[in-house]
Amino acid sequence: IRKDFSGKLFLYSEGEWKPIGSEALLPRLRRVRRHGSELLITGDAGAAFRWTTNGVVPLHNNYRYDLHDVISFGESGTFICGDFGAILQEAPRQSNEGPDTAIQSNNWVSLSKGETQKTLRTLWPIDERNLIAAGDAGVVLHFDGNSLTLTELPEPLRIHDIWGSSPKNIYAVCDQATIFHFDGNSWDVVHRG
Repeated sequence: IRKDFSGKLFLYSEGEWKPIGSEALLPRLRRVRRHGSELLITGDAGAAFRWTTNGVVPLHNNYRYDLHDVISFGESGTFICGDFGAILQEAPRQSNEGPDTAIQSNNWVSLSKGETQKTLRTLWPIDERNLIAAGDAGVVLHFDGNSLTLTELPEPLRIHDIWGSSPKNIYAVCDQATIFHFDGNSWDVVHRG
């Protein structure tokens, strides 16, 4: 881990930021998301962590490139996206496994099969079944619970974040202060900065 890109975790509590200790040297961290009482964290060189009241625990996944986003939702579980079009899904925990049981093992499955080599930077769950991943050069991948479908924006802009309320109502925030909207059929510019 490069020392100039080392990561640190802080917790804001009672009006001040307090460092959260970690036994391992952390890489540069890219995203943190809350899921219930846990925090899910991604970073460089395949780093992924789950923070619980027991501390920071690695989510071992055998991926060595940068991971840019993580999200957990519904029965579908936890998903991570990153460099080279990676989308990983954590295998579901067995009913007898507590939150810390699956953490230590390599329970990750790659959903991507070479649909793109572009970096995926953001994830958004549309509903209990549908997930959108998006990133560089206007690449958008839709996961319907079974397979991935690739679409692209009409312009090859980097997508920084996405939001949607259904598979027919998705917004993408891009470089150059540009916002696209997907209506289920096509992506159209709704704002240009």
